Amino acid sequence: MKKILILLSFIFILMLTPIIKTNASESEVSSTYTISADGEFIKTNEAYRTNQYNSDLGLVYPTDLYFDINDDLYIVDSSYIDPFDASLRGRIVIYDIVSKEIKSQLQHESFVSPSGIFVSEDLDIYVADPGASKIFIFDKNFNLLNEFSKPDSIAYDLDIFKPKKIAVDKGGNIFVLVEGGYGGIIQLSDAGNFLGYFSSNNVIFTNSELVRKYFYDLIGKDFNVVKTPPTFSNLFVNNDSIVYSTTASSSPDGRIKKHNTQGIDILNNTLSSEQLSDIYVDSNGIIYTSSATGVISVYSRYGDYIFHFGSGESLDGDIVGVYSDLISLAVSSTGEIFTIDYEKSYLLSYEQTKYSELIFQGLKLFDEGNYDESTRVWSEVLKYNQMAKLAYDQLGKTYIFKQDYENAMKYFKLSKNREFYSQAYWEVRNEQIKDTLPILFSSLLALGILYGVLRIVNHKTTYLKDKFASIKEKLNYKHIKEILYIKHIIRHPSDGFYQIRKGRINGLVAPTFYMLLGFVSYVTFTTSKGFLFQVVDIENINILSLVLGYFTLFAGFVFINYLVTSITDGIAGIRKIFITTSYALVPYIISILIATILSHFATLDESFFVEFIVLLGTLWSFLLLFLGSTIIQNYDANVTLKSFLFTLLLTIVTIIVVLFLQLMISNIVDFILNVILEVIRLVL
Repeated sequence: MKKILILLSFIFILMLTPIIKTNASESEVSSTYTISADGEFIKTNEAYRTNQYNSDLGLVYPTDLYFDINDDLYIVDSSYIDPFDASLRGRIVIYDIVSKEIKSQLQHESFVSPSGIFVSEDLDIYVADPGASKIFIFDKNFNLLNEFSKPDSIAYDLDIFKPKKIAVDKGGNIFVLVEGGYGGIIQLSDAGNFLGYFSSNNVIFTNSELVRKYFYDLIGKDFNVVKTPPTFSNLFVNNDSIVYSTTASSSPDGRIKKHNTQGIDILNNTLSSEQLSDIYVDSNGIIYTSSATGVISVYSRYGDYIFHFGSGESLDGDIVGVYSDLISLAVSSTGEIFTIDYEKSYLLSYEQTKYSELIFQGLKLFDEGNYDESTRVWSEVLKYNQMAKLAYDQLGKTYIFKQDYENAMKYFKLSKNREFYSQAYWEVRNEQIKDTLPILFSSLLALGILYGVLRIVNHKTTYLKDKFASIKEKLNYKHIKEILYIKHIIRHPSDGFYQIRKGRINGLVAPTFYMLLGFVSYVTFTTSKGFLFQVVDIENINILSLVLGYFTLFAGFVFINYLVTSITDGIAGIRKIFITTSYALVPYIISILIATILSHFATLDESFFVEFIVLLGTLWSFLLLFLGSTIIQNYDANVTLKSFLFTLLLTIVTIIVVLFLQLMISNIVDFILNVILEVIRLVL
C-alpha cells in the first residue's frame, strides 16, 4: 500500500512540475561550436580565450574598430566630449595593443558624432560622421586632406547624406553606408563624386506574402505592398580590394556577402547570426563577423563555416565576454580578435588556442599548395574533434589536388559533402570504366558466341525446345499468368483493363504481390540509394512512418475511391479497384528500382536522368491508373478526373490524421515508459 501511495504521489508531482530549460550561455560564456556533417552545431574545443580587457580608456559609446598596417588599433569614440574644450566632440583613439595604452587621438572641430573608420596603407584616415553629414580624410599626421558632403548628383536619390560606415579600395574608390540608405552601398570616386550604388539587398517577402502575391498574379491584380530591402549593417574592403558586407536580416540568405567587381555576392553564405554588426577579413582571407548579441563567427575565404563562440545574449552585468551590444570587431596581424561594447564601452580581445592555430595553419597551407603538410595538420585537427566537418572537407580537397580521388571520396563522404564527392567519384569512375571496358567487350563477345551455339544446338536437337516448352507450361500456371498479365496491360492498356472490368482477370494473388513489391521497392528507394542521392541517413528514417504512409496511401486511395465512385454511378467494386490500382503501380515500381540502381553509379551532374526515370514511371503509373479507372467504372474522362481529385483530397486528410495519431500515441507511450522507469529507479 505504501509503495502504491509513493507511486501515485510521484506521478502527481511529475504532472505538476514544469519543464525547466537552461541556457548554456548563462553558465558558459564563450563555448565554441562548429558544424557537424549532419549540419548540426556541436560543441568543440576552445578556439579562443580572453586576453586583454580594458574598461579604463574613457570611451563613450564607441562604434568602430580598425587595424592599420602597423597593428595600431583605431577606435571610433563617437560620443566623447573633450573635458577641456566642449566644442570638440567625438574622437579617434589610436591604441597600442602591446603597451595597452592610448598612443594618440585624432580630434577635429568639425566632428559631431563620428561612426565609421578606414585606414589606408599610406595611413590616410577616412572618417564617416553621420552627425556632421560628412566624410573626413586625414593624413597620418592628422592633417585634414579633404572632406566630402552630400554628392551633387541627380542620381543620388536621398535628401540627406549621413555616412555611418566607410571602406576604401586600393584604387581610391570609397564605399559608404548611409543612414536610411535602402539603395545599398554607395560608391564615390577619390574626389567624392557619386559613381552609383555598388550593391543592394533584395526585398524580403514572408511566405504568406509570397502566397498572396502568387494568387494576385493569377487574377491579374497588382500586389500593392510597399516594402523596403534590409539595409547593410557594415562593410569591409580587404587588401585585394574585395568588398565584404553584412546585413542584420531575418532571412539567412545574404547576411554575409563577398562582392565581385559588379557588386554581386559570390559567397552564398547561409550560416550566420541575425543581428550582424560588423565584418573583418584578415590577410589570409579568413572572415570574422560579430553580432550585437555577442556571437563571433569565423569563416574561410570561401565562406566555409569554421566555428563560432560567444554568449549569444545581450546581457547587463560585468561578466567578461558578455556584451550589451557588440558593435565592432577587428583582427590583428597575429590573429588576435579585438571587440568593443557600445554600451559598456570596454575593449576585449581573444587570442587563439592551439586548436584554432592548427585550423588556420591548415587553411593557409592548402591555399599555398602545400598539400602534404596540409594533410598532416588537418589530421592533427581531427584529434581534437573527430566530428569537425571542415577538417574532413579540407582533407578531401587536399587529396583531390593530390589526385588521390579514392581518399578524397572517403573524406567527402565523412563530411557529407556531396558536391565534391561527385567530382572525385567522376575521376574514379572514369578509371574504372577504362579498366572494365575490355572485360565488358569480351563478355559480350562470349555471350554472342554462346547464343550462336545454342541456336545451332536448338536447330539440330529437340533438347532446348523441350526445355522451353516445359518453362512455358509452368508459366501458364494461374498465379504466374496473372503476374505476367502486366505485359498485356503495358502493351494494350485499354484491352487489359477491359478484361478486368469483365471479370476475366479477377485473382488477388498477383495484385497483392505487386502491392507488396511496391512497398519493398519504395522502402528500398527511400533507404538504399547511392551516397550522392541518399540525402537522409537510414538511421534518421522512421520505418514505421514509411509503413503507415505507404499502406495508408494505397489502402486509403482504394477504399476512398470506392466510396466516391459508389455515389457517382461507378460500376466497379472495391475488388476491381484494388486490382487496377496494383497493376497500375508497376511502372512506378520499375522506375524506382532502376533509379535506385543508377544512383550508385551516377554523379550529381547526371542526377537529371535518375530524376527523369522516377518522374517517367510516376506519370506512366498515373496514366494507367486514370485510364484503368475510366474503363472499369465506365466513366468518361471528366467524371474520372473529378472522382480522382476528390479521392486525392480525402486520402491526404486520412494520411494527416493517421500520422497525427501515430505521433500522439508515440508520445504517450514514451511518457508512460519514462514514468515507469523513473518509478522503478526511485522505488526499487
